[in-house]
Amino acid sequence: MAFADDVVLLATTLQGLQRRITSFAEYLEERGLRVNPAKSLTVALQPSGRDKKIKLVEDAVFTVNGDAITPAKTSTEWRCLGVFYANFGKKRPSMVKTLEDLLTKISTAPLRPQQRLVVLRYYLVPRLYHSLALSPLTSKFLKKLDCMVRAAVRRLERLEDSMVPACRQALRMSLVDARLHTARRLTFCQQNDLGTTKRRKAYWTKTLHDSVDGRHLRPTKNIPGAMRWSIEGTSLLSGKEYVNVMKLRFNALPCLSRTKRGRDVVKQCRAGCREDEVLGHVLQRCKRTNHARLRRHDVMVHYLARRLKEKYWNVREVPVFFTSLGRQIPDLVLKREGQAVIFDVQVVGQRVDLEDAHAAKRAKYINQDLHAQIADHPVIVMTATVSYRGCWAKSSVKDLQSLGIGKHDLSILTLRYLQGGLRAFRDHQMMTSVYPDEVATTETLNPPRSP
Repeated sequence: MAFADDVVLLATTLQGLQRRITSFAEYLEERGLRVNPAKSLTVALQPSGRDKKIKLVEDAVFTVNGDAITPAKTSTEWRCLGVFYANFGKKRPSMVKTLEDLLTKISTAPLRPQQRLVVLRYYLVPRLYHSLALSPLTSKFLKKLDCMVRAAVRRLERLEDSMVPACRQALRMSLVDARLHTARRLTFCQQNDLGTTKRRKAYWTKTLHDSVDGRHLRPTKNIPGAMRWSIEGTSLLSGKEYVNVMKLRFNALPCLSRTKRGRDVVKQCRAGCREDEVLGHVLQRCKRTNHARLRRHDVMVHYLARRLKEKYWNVREVPVFFTSLGRQIPDLVLKREGQAVIFDVQVVGQRVDLEDAHAAKRAKYINQDLHAQIADHPVIVMTATVSYRGCWAKSSVKDLQSLGIGKHDLSILTLRYLQGGLRAFRDHQMMTSVYPDEVATTETLNPPRSP
């Protein structure tokens, strides 16, 4: 990165940055402008694959019209639009030191006390607003700055330390006291104190998890990064898909049990199943969506296989083994450097605990006959156990991370199988097939109306 005044040039290589600087300098010279190398700075950042870090290249030299531009060192700091930066990114400014210097200048300047107060109130304090607004701050840090300003006012006005500040005296006024009391009451909701951001988040999280539609989202905490796309957005979804995927997460898709709840009408599945048409039945058990469920499962398996091959695992997809327990077909068999792993993917409903489902799937493949056919050393059994609403089993997350699957991959996996669930729901709504062996009588599905 190289910048001069308020112009920033970016490039992916050192040679590319030099070409951009030369091209930019020629562009300015054609218009009667010149780059001042003395006021310019270059920052050369290079990734280090071995250390998995970004290092600063201090010996990289860039020139403009034959003059060298000052390169950034590890101790170099600069400011842009009131924000301080270093080679590692945005840096909290030394606000305390800046404020101390400004207060010292005011107290030593040949000014009258009232002039000092005017400068402090209308020029010095507002000067800090921009940096404060664009910097990471805490209430403790702001309180420290506030105490420094108040102490300076005491010195300027020659006030004693025991003098009560005017703002504290104002708290004793009945009008101010009444407004503060009203403000405090507004921070309470159903006897819960919501005065801080942490408490507000905890309150709304608890409210969601205590609701009927939200109680099955509690395992989301097992991997919070997997749902970052719901906050930051993603280019993998159109606007309509995003809305519908969020409806699937919140159990708000228009099934009969939801659209007709509270009414004494038949809510059985339109495919002729002997179950109520709830979202769990549509996505997990209905015959209309069997092909979509298989496709959802295969998408997850193929994605994991591709990513694990990139991690230098030897991957076998859907191998068939004949054992003493019968035919067993795990989704993936992985081998690398003396390691052997049986990996299976499953999307489960809400009636079963995710950890119990994970343990049951592992128990299915803990078979010595099967392990002997895979490798002559111990074989590890792992699973990817998820619910159809986007929650992961904690043990499955640990298994995937041990294989080299990161949070970004888990986020994409979550998004993909939610899309698969949405596709299954759409197929269910558009199909008109009814299975004769499970069709109820016409009187059961359409009871006569009472006169």
